[in-house]
Amino acid sequence: MTSYHAVYFDVDGTLVDSRRHFDPNLLVVIRQLIANDIRIGLATGRMARSALPFAQAIAANAPLILYNGAQLVDPITTTVLKSHTLALNTAQHALAIVRQCGAPHVNVYVDNEIVIEAESPISREYSLKDAVPLRPVGDLRRFLISDPVKLMIVVDDPSRIEPLSRQLHLGLPSPCPTIVNSEPTYLEILPPGVTKGETLTAAAECLGVPLSGIVAFGDGLNDIELLQNAGLGIAMENAHAGLKAVADRVIGHHDTSSLAETLRELFDLRPLA
Repeated sequence: MTSYHAVYFDVDGTLVDSRRHFDPNLLVVIRQLIANDIRIGLATGRMARSALPFAQAIAANAPLILYNGAQLVDPITTTVLKSHTLALNTAQHALAIVRQCGAPHVNVYVDNEIVIEAESPISREYSLKDAVPLRPVGDLRRFLISDPVKLMIVVDDPSRIEPLSRQLHLGLPSPCPTIVNSEPTYLEILPPGVTKGETLTAAAECLGVPLSGIVAFGDGLNDIELLQNAGLGIAMENAHAGLKAVADRVIGHHDTSSLAETLRELFDLRPLA
């Protein structure tokens, strides 16, 4: 009998394939898990309106970890159970540094929407990927008058991420926010101390299960704390090397049925037809 009571999935690069489609075998396995009283949740950098279609597709019944941990949300009622914001002063400083460094695009997540300075090929691509509109507002520093949830810088070359991260760490006031490279060209600025792993602790409390009873799957550097805090942390074959280094186990590529096969093994489910 398994000692695991809940499963958390990152979305992009983990739960869905390269086309952002679900493996039909995985959906069958998730239905079996739910029938066996296993709680299913997401841990993603996406905001609620972008994550909810994925949550609904898997009939998620555990609190959703959103914005890379800045929010914990009930998947049924969409009630925000826990929330953090980035101090306005820190956000303003970050925007100034990003502008000085010449980063081509910034998303600001505030009041349940994403605002940007101006529409561009990058903004159109991002809007398509996350299936959410991005609202152009002009000068972001003038527009921003309340604490945002997070900022996300999108660069055109992954080699720009590390120098930009260094500049932000050096230039931002204390307490320093969490700065994470969530995808090869994404650098996110989150409230201090916020990670998926930190919010997994709150999710476990809501579920009434120990962290040792949670299995978590991921592929990016923003999943490190998630996998470390879970009872069993599993990285995909396509995961960043830094995540694989801390994972308890590495399984197959997200374009295969590896997730379904691994869950069937862990929870001793009957073979798929």
